[in-house]
Amino acid sequence: MSRLKPLRFKGVVELREVEDWLMNLEITFDGMQCPPEKKVPLIMFLLDDEAERWWLGQQREKL
Repeated sequence: MSRLKPLRFKGVVELREVEDWLMNLEITFDGMQCPPEKKVPLIMFLLDDEAERWWLGQQREKL
C-alpha cells in the first residue's frame, strides 16, 4: 500500500475533501485488488489528528 501513496486523512469539515479522499482510496484499493473486509483495517492506518481521535473514540464505545 505504501508504494501507491494513499493520502492520509486528518478530519475535515468540507464534504468535497472527504469525497476526494474516499475516491482516492477506492482507486488505491482497486489497484491492490483489496477485498472489502480488509479495507477498514487498512484505512485505520491512514487516519491522523482529529480523524484518528474520532476512530479511537468509536472503538472505545464498542467495548
